[in-house]
Formats: sequence, structure tokens, C-alpha cells
Amino acid sequence: MNIIPEGAGSAPSYYCTWEAQNNIHKSGRPQDFARFEGDQGAQLARESMGEGLLFGGEGLARQYDKVRKDLFFVLDDGWDVPYGINPATHRHEFGSLMVNEERFPSCTGTPAQRLEKLNDRVKALGWKGLGLWVASQARGEKAGKTLSQGEAISYWTERIQWCRQAGINYWKVDWGLHCHSLTFRKMLTALGKAHHPALVIEHCRCMLPINEPGRFNHWGTVTEEALRIFHASDAFRSYDVTLPLSAVTTLDRLSVLLNAQTAAQGLVNCEDELYIGAALGCTLGVMRSIFDKAPRKLDEVTRSVRWQRLAPAFGTTGNTRVSNEIGTDSFHYKPGDTWAAELIGKTITQGAPIIIARELALPTLYDTKDVAPFIVASKNPTGAISIATIRRTLGKEGTPLRKIQLDVGNPSHPIGIFGHYQELTLTFDRPITGKNIFAQDLAGDTAREITNAILIENNRLVIPGALITEIGLSNASAGDASEPGLAIVNDKRIR
Repeated sequence: MNIIPEGAGSAPSYYCTWEAQNNIHKSGRPQDFARFEGDQGAQLARESMGEGLLFGGEGLARQYDKVRKDLFFVLDDGWDVPYGINPATHRHEFGSLMVNEERFPSCTGTPAQRLEKLNDRVKALGWKGLGLWVASQARGEKAGKTLSQGEAISYWTERIQWCRQAGINYWKVDWGLHCHSLTFRKMLTALGKAHHPALVIEHCRCMLPINEPGRFNHWGTVTEEALRIFHASDAFRSYDVTLPLSAVTTLDRLSVLLNAQTAAQGLVNCEDELYIGAALGCTLGVMRSIFDKAPRKLDEVTRSVRWQRLAPAFGTTGNTRVSNEIGTDSFHYKPGDTWAAELIGKTITQGAPIIIARELALPTLYDTKDVAPFIVASKNPTGAISIATIRRTLGKEGTPLRKIQLDVGNPSHPIGIFGHYQELTLTFDRPITGKNIFAQDLAGDTAREITNAILIENNRLVIPGALITEIGLSNASAGDASEPGLAIVNDKRIR
């Protein structure tokens, strides 16, 4: 009895190599911390890109065997430039979209053939396909020397056609000479739709890894430009963040982005904040990997991605609710805490709504005298419901477990539950009678009946937090520090 469909999910989520490109070099020694800060850290990461990193004995393309078919495998910065190229001095070298043959010697031939060979190697290992990091500029462009409109259309049409021939269906468009140009990003999206409709072109607004001044909706032109670019995007990446404030920073960005009315698909990619993305219907940009230092949370990848088989990412509708209560988290950054050199030596404060819900009423928090976790929830177009609690950055005391109630509506759809709870109450729009309730760790393949372990009272289903933790970690990998993630259904869903 398996709640999770066998087939791959439809969401354009992906694994991205960038974090691993960085982590493969890190020693953890204090004397080496400065090597990984700012641009020089990025240069080290860029130098690690090549066939060995991807396809070697412990290569990145060999991980996540349970969910590879659901994910694009996105090559980040460095794949299309020679070794030793630094944007500080050779920025104009980026943007060729030609697989570098020194880095990938098995990929020879025309530009389209090189891309196709690399895509074939990735797909042969079971991934959905190859995705590409793309600089927002043509190779050779620099200040005072840019392509005309006609030249730009010709240049980017050719590269989109290479990708169509090679079967490549995802671009992650990032920094470059035109990174803040709405005109450039609109052009790419339009060319993609015209010449390769299967290609998802993800855009972003390049910005600091924290929101200034502490809130995304107070960031002036940054927020305004982000919303305009989102409007022209197939998918929009909420952009870089840094631990341990990554969750609060991302949540505040999502509270604005998910309320936007967009003309394109309206998909938001929340990068590696996986339980946030799974519970809010965002696409995922997985960056954690086998090269992470302890504590590893790799099982969260499996759980989040498999939940998207039941509840795919969905576009914005403007029907996102946020609580009036703002959670404020702070952290003092020391050397070794972050790659963002500008944050070191500073105490950074970030705020976000305590609760965010899409297509649902806001969940209810009990015991309001206690500090609350962040809570996110959504109702998927499939009918599936999801909820997640997200730990705060509060220092040694940690985040208290809380009693939470969620109004679900129809009890016939699956419910995804992520994180820790003292108790979770689900209320439905009709009495729950004559039904058996099953639960399953999203990392496992077998459901377990929990009818007698929970309280069923008229239209309410009360699940003890200890049971959520027990089942949600019942298929945990040895040494993995992931938080729980499970799905529950009634017996009619199983039969």
C-alpha cells in the first residue's frame, strides 16, 4: 500500500550544482574561511565544474536515485567558460552556451551536439534532463559594446534552437550585463515560447542574500523590479539567501511574490527551502548534496520532491493570505558563517509573516503566549492540502512545539505534513465516519494505518505531534538530520 505515485512529478523543479561546487573545496579550518567569501569563493566554485564533479565515482549526477526522474539537473556557473576565467577581468567571456570541451572532453561536435551529448549522459542516469545556468548577456558583450536588437534576437534564437535540438528544457538565467533589464528578460521569454515551447526560462532579480531594511516589501526599487521581471517569467527564482536566516528571508519574499498577478505561468522557485516550497506549491531548486558538511538533511529532498507528485507546484492567483504577526529573527555573522563577505561582523535582522497560506484560510495557532514557528500551508489545484512548520533562528532556546489547527475542507484528498508539532488538528467540511486513516513517510513506500492512534471527533482529526515525528522519520537514512515529512489519506484514496 503506497500513497505516492510511481510516475515522475510534473513540476519543473531541479537539482543545482552550485552549492556542491563550493562545498567540495571547503576544509572547515578557520584559516581558510576567507577563501570562500565573495567573488573569490565563487571563483573556486567555478573551477570545480567538469565531468569529474558530475560523473565520477561519487559524482553529483549519481545522487538522489529515488527522485532523479522528477528533477532537472542544472549545471551552474562555469560550464560554458574555460578554466581560469574570472568575471572580474573576463566578464565578457560568459554567455556562450557552448559546452566547454576542456571541462567536458566527452562532449564534442557542434554546439548543439555537445549539449545533446551532455544531456544524454544526464538522462542516462535517470534525471528528467539537463538544465543550464545562463548569463544574462551574449558572449563578447561589455559596457559600451552590446548587440543591437536584431543581433540579440538572432544570437539568442540560435541558442534556443540548439537547446531544442539537444532536448534541453530548462534555463536558469542569472547575473550578467543585462541582469536588471526587463527588456532583455522579456525578449528571452518570448523567444523561448516562439522557438522552443517546452523550454522553461527561469528569471530572477539579482539582489543581496538578505532583505533590506529587514523586509522585502520595504526594499523599494528592488521589490518593484522583481515583480516586473516575475511578470515576464516562466518561473521566477526568489534568489540567493544565506544560513541561518535563509528561511525567514525567503518567506518574506514569497509573501510578496505569491500574491502577485502574473501574465506568465506564475511559478516561484524558492531554491533550497524545500519544505517551504513543498507546502506552498513552489518549484524547488535543490542545492544540498553529498558534499555537505554535517548535519546533512538529504532526506528532505526525497520527501519534498515525492510530495510534488501528489501536489505539483502551481502558479500565482493573488489568493495568498499572510498573518499580521511578524516573526523577527536575528543572527550575528562571524567568519565561516557565510559566503556573503558583506555580512561578516554584523548582526542581521530579518522579518516575515508568521503564517502564509495559499488558497486556504490561515491556520490557527494555540497557546499564543509561546514563540511561534513560521507556518505555511496551501491547497493545490489537485485538491491536495499541505502544511509545514519552519524553525526560527532564535538562539539556544530553539522553537517551541505548538498546537495548530488547519481547516482542510474536503477529506477525500491527500494531506502533506512537514516539520514538528505538539499537535495538529485538521477540520473538514463534513463528519469523518466509517473511514480508516493511513500515513506514510514521504521517503518510504509503505503506508501505515493510524486510525486508532489519532482522535477522530465529528469533523475533526487530531494528530499527536509525536506520531507525526515517528511516522515522518520512519524511513530516515542513517545519520540524516532531516525533519519529518509525511502524507495522510483516508481509505477511499488507497483503494
